[in-house]
Amino acid sequence: MKSYIIIYLLLFPIILNAQCIDQVNFNYWTMEGNPNSTWIVLNDSTVLENGDAQPPTFFVGNEDFLNVKIRGKMKVIDRYDNDFLGFVFGYKSPAWNTSNTDYEFILFDWKKSKGWSFGHFAKEGFSLVKVNKTMNEQDIWNYFWGHKNENNVFEILSTKYGNNKGWHYDTTYYFELTYTSTRIIIIINNETIFDIPGCFEPGRFGFYSFSQQNTVFESFDYQLQFDFKTEPSIVCIDEPVKFLAIDTDCSVIPTNIISWNWDFGDGTTSNDINTEHAYEASGSYPVQLMVIDNNNCRDSVLRIITVKPPPDVNLGPDTLIPYKGSITLDAGFLGAYYYWSTGENTRTITLDNLRKDTLVGVEVNYEGCDGYDDILISVTDPQPSRLYVPNAFSPNGDSKNDIFKPVSKNVDKFKMYIYNRWGTLIYETNDPTNGWDGKFNGSECQLGVYIWKIVYDNMDIEENITNKTLFGHVTLVR
Repeated sequence: MKSYIIIYLLLFPIILNAQCIDQVNFNYWTMEGNPNSTWIVLNDSTVLENGDAQPPTFFVGNEDFLNVKIRGKMKVIDRYDNDFLGFVFGYKSPAWNTSNTDYEFILFDWKKSKGWSFGHFAKEGFSLVKVNKTMNEQDIWNYFWGHKNENNVFEILSTKYGNNKGWHYDTTYYFELTYTSTRIIIIINNETIFDIPGCFEPGRFGFYSFSQQNTVFESFDYQLQFDFKTEPSIVCIDEPVKFLAIDTDCSVIPTNIISWNWDFGDGTTSNDINTEHAYEASGSYPVQLMVIDNNNCRDSVLRIITVKPPPDVNLGPDTLIPYKGSITLDAGFLGAYYYWSTGENTRTITLDNLRKDTLVGVEVNYEGCDGYDDILISVTDPQPSRLYVPNAFSPNGDSKNDIFKPVSKNVDKFKMYIYNRWGTLIYETNDPTNGWDGKFNGSECQLGVYIWKIVYDNMDIEENITNKTLFGHVTLVR
């Protein structure tokens, strides 16, 4: 089947902050792939394909593109056929005038109506395909016509098939391709056909035809379409922030960009592609990225970066507490994340029975920024155990010496027993602050002498602990 494809291309400047080429000389574009097809440049902006577009044929520019928006029109003016039209991008091969070739590009194709050819069935509608395979003639029909899906070979990224999804004769279609390192968006007549995330590399742009004649392409233009991201997404004072124009984990650097310029909004700049910067003060900063390509096309991206201060964590001044004392610390900032040097993760912590000087710190992450404070808790020197036991008491209700109990300091594991003269236990306690009121089973005891026994842990000045047992007597008087 003989095919005639007329392609008109009129490039004009982009407005809206972009200064791009206003025309292109298609003498520098090339036909690639099918050697049975012939692309003839009629003038600088008109191309005629005069040959059999079976297998597919491509007419491709000579520059790599990434992070661009390309727009144009296309229509079919011949009612003879109902097959594929479209375009390729991220194009690396096939090379010029070859028949058994390595295909590597992303293909957007559009079929007017479903149909069979050479034993393969094509559906009506749109497809977006990542192609990477060396193909023979049978492969061509299997993949490009039948759209056999095969990962890393002819990988169908997305489709939109169905009745009334095909193109129509003598109808002008306005298309828009946004192609970045992380996203592909294709819009036809203001309808989004595909919006695909992923990792994509630079490559050339070109036109595509497969068994479809007399297709017109015209009014093409392009503009750069850059953006950037920050890592981390939350920016804090004095913390290095990465400003990434290109995700190098996802793609390579486009070679058509000749100038990169960052303005961080605080009086500093950079000409690196991906760069790093730290802010010394909190506030809002207008960060601008300006890029220029080898056609003097420009794009600028302006974003407001909010730099947050760290949380002002305050555990209070260094302090002194008694030996074996306790203290409660509060990091503040309700709802934050807390990382204490003690291993705890709560807003407040309590330290008990402190016997030596202790430095305690806490890191607080509040709204993405980190603050820190610490406090030195000094402890008084240890005091040896002291125990004084009176030898008389008078439980007569005058509130003077009514209770018999020892006077103690730094005494642990205390127990006291009181016996009458016949050896009967009439009182016991394990609390050194409690004492005997001179009664037994609620009745007042007789005047006289009573025996006491006290058991406790004694600590000396070196903090050595020994268990002691003391005996003595006390006289009950009234």
